[in-house]
Amino acid sequence: MALANCLLNEVYNFGRGVYCMWNGEVIYDSCGESKATEAPVAGPEACESWEPAELNRAPETIDETYWSAESMNCSGPLFWRFDVCYGFWVGLVSCVPGYWFYLAESEEGPFLPAVDAGGHGQDLCELVDFIFILPVEDDITSGGCTTCSIGWNYSFVAGELYMRAAFGQPFLRAEALSWGGYQSSVITCATGPIECSVASDLGL
Repeated sequence: MALANCLLNEVYNFGRGVYCMWNGEVIYDSCGESKATEAPVAGPEACESWEPAELNRAPETIDETYWSAESMNCSGPLFWRFDVCYGFWVGLVSCVPGYWFYLAESEEGPFLPAVDAGGHGQDLCELVDFIFILPVEDDITSGGCTTCSIGWNYSFVAGELYMRAAFGQPFLRAEALSWGGYQSSVITCATGPIECSVASDLGL
């Protein structure tokens, strides 16, 4: 737990040196060497607070030049939880494997797509795992999550959404660009409610 909290501090102080001690011993030094042999794939907070949900999703329109909206459809269980860091409800639609990501200001919604203005949504794994980091914006595995991946990217060309261009930035509500500049994909992270057995625990 001490190491996880230390790594979490590093995430929110990205680019600064982080030095942590526990019981008189250095357990992590971002400028030197960590006493830990391996950073955890997912933080202990990753499984907390997920609940089954009925997401009030707003209509969305993607560019169907190369794929259809139907081909990108996911119909697995839906989940939500509140993200204290960003102040949004995070909604997930499970795609087995992976998830579509949505954000809303309240439980009532509307839940709008969470999208990337500078990639395909690689940074969204932060919303399911608080110790996820992304040193290289276009490489979802660059922070050490070797099982993380993204699917085919899709571009939103109409409707409202929540966007940001880089890891750690706040999400802004915006209108989709008609030329498809805001994109996302089905994203597989190291964890999520399915991986945390939330669905099976509830008989879904």
